[in-house]
Amino acid sequence: MKKIFPALLIAFLAACSNENEALLVPSETYSVIGYSQKNVNARTYFYEDWLHNNNYDDWPKDGLVFLWNDDDAIWVGSEKSTTINIEEDESAIFGGFSTVPSGMVYYNMTSKTANEACVLANQNIENNLGENGDFGYATLDDNGCFTLSHATSYVWFDVVNLITNENDEPIEKHLYLESITLNADGVNIAGKAKWDDEDEVFSTITDGQSKITLTVKRDITLDETLFPMVIFPADLTGKKVKVIYKFKLNGETKYFKQELPGKVLTAGTTQLVFPEIFQESDLTDYVELRVLTFEDEDAKFTPYYIEYADKTINTWSDLIDEEQHGGILLYGPNGAWGNPIDGEEGIYNWYDQGNTELMHQFPYTWSGYNYYGGGHAISNYASEDYETYGDAFGGQLTVYGTGGHSGKNFCMHFGYIDYVGYVDALPTLCMGDGIPRVINHMYVNVTTYVLNCLLNGNNLTNPAGDNNTFYITATGYDENDEETGTVTKYIWNPANEEFVLEWTKWDLTPLGKVLYVKFNVGGTNDNGYGFSQPAYFAYDDVAVQFTE
Repeated sequence: MKKIFPALLIAFLAACSNENEALLVPSETYSVIGYSQKNVNARTYFYEDWLHNNNYDDWPKDGLVFLWNDDDAIWVGSEKSTTINIEEDESAIFGGFSTVPSGMVYYNMTSKTANEACVLANQNIENNLGENGDFGYATLDDNGCFTLSHATSYVWFDVVNLITNENDEPIEKHLYLESITLNADGVNIAGKAKWDDEDEVFSTITDGQSKITLTVKRDITLDETLFPMVIFPADLTGKKVKVIYKFKLNGETKYFKQELPGKVLTAGTTQLVFPEIFQESDLTDYVELRVLTFEDEDAKFTPYYIEYADKTINTWSDLIDEEQHGGILLYGPNGAWGNPIDGEEGIYNWYDQGNTELMHQFPYTWSGYNYYGGGHAISNYASEDYETYGDAFGGQLTVYGTGGHSGKNFCMHFGYIDYVGYVDALPTLCMGDGIPRVINHMYVNVTTYVLNCLLNGNNLTNPAGDNNTFYITATGYDENDEETGTVTKYIWNPANEEFVLEWTKWDLTPLGKVLYVKFNVGGTNDNGYGFSQPAYFAYDDVAVQFTE
C-alpha cells in the first residue's frame, strides 16, 4: 500500500466495499475486488502525539490516505494473487486465483506463509508499507468483496520541527536524514508471528527484534516531513522508548536521541512522534556509551571454563588470581618460572560480550602464554602504601589508591616493547564481535610497584629524576591492520608538571574507529638494557561508542 498527502494529516485507509461484486465468472483464473476509500471501518488516524500526550480527536480524519499500490498482493486462503488492477474509483482487482476464492483474506507482502506476519527490523521509506511488514485480514463476502482490517500498528515521525522554529516558520538548517531507529527497551516489535483468525491476535513473536530502523536518506524539506514505520502491537507501559535520528551534517554523521514514555500500541492505530527541537550542540557522534567496569554485577558474558586452571569463570572476580605473582590463573600450573602455557589447554582471556564487546587474551610471547610475557589481568588489589606493596613482583597487581575507579575491580596492564625487543607482542584490546568502534576513553592510574620505583628505584632502575618521563601509549588499528593513530598519556613528566597519582581520564577518541588497540609503556630511564621502569599501569571504566 502506498500513501498520498492531500492534506497535512490524518486518516489511514485500506479497505474494500460491499457495494460492488467481484469478478467470479468462470475463467482460467478468478479475481476478488477490494476497495481503498474513505469512511470505512479499516480507517486509522493519528489519535495521539506520543511526545506531548495531546489528543487529536478533533483533527480532520481525511488528510492522510493509504491506497492500493501497484506492487500489492493479497492472499486468499493459502493462495497469493499474481495481478492487481487499480481502478479510478480507488478499488483494486486482485487476480490469478486457480479456484473460486472464499474464506480469509490476508494482506501480507513479507512472508511466504499467508497468515504469518513478518515485520521487518530494517525498513525503508522507499518501500510501500506492505513491503515493510504491514499485515491486514478480512473475510470474503458472498460477492467476493472484503473490508480489510489492520493487525499491525504504525508510528509516524513528523520531523518538521527540525527545520522550523516554534512559530512553524522555516529556518536555515540543512539536514540530511539518514535513518530513524525506534528502540522498544527489550520488547519485541519486529519479527515473525502467526495470526489467529478466531481470537484476532498474534502468536508469540519469533526471531524477535526490539529495534526497528527506518532508512530515509533524504534532505528534510517542508514538502515531506512524515515518515511511517510498521510495528507489531505492543504494551510498552513502563518502558523507556528511545528514538535515534541519524543525520549527515556538513558531511559528518551525527545522532540525536529522544526518550519517550512507554505506552500501549494497539492494532490498526497510528502514533505520531515529533522530535524535540535541538541545537547543533545537542548532536553527538554516537548513540550511547557502554562502559566496561569489571564489576561482577555488570558481567554479561557467558560463563566459560579455563582448563589449565580447572576453573569456571562466571564473573569478573573469578579472573583475579589468588596470588599476585606465580598464581595458576596468570602463570599456569608450572608457576612463574616454569614452562609457559602452550595454549592447548586454554589461554587467560576475557570478553565483555553483550556490552562494550571488548576482548583480551594474553599475547604469545616467550614461546607461550603467561603474565611474565605481558597481558591484561583482572585485579582488585589496592593500597596507598606504595613502599610495602611496591616490592617487585609481589605487588605487581596492586593499584595505588583504595580500589578501582568505580568499584573494587580494575585491569592491570603489563608489557612493553622497546629497542631491545624484550617480548614478541604487545597486549591488545580488540572488538570481540569484529566491528570497529571508537573507544571514547578509559581511566588510568599508577601502580604501587611503578610509583615506588619512580620515587625510590630498585636494583633494576634508578629513581626517575626531574628530567625523566614515564608514559603509556595506545595505538589503534583498523580491520586492514593499518594504524589509525597513537595517543600518549604521561604518568610522570615533571617538566610539564604531569603526574598521575589517582584515577585519571584518558581520551582515546583521536584513534578513531578501531578493531584493536595495542598498549605500550615507555620512558627515559634506561639501565643499559633498555627501558628500566616496571611496565605496568592500571585501567578501569573503558567507554566505547555505539552508533546503532
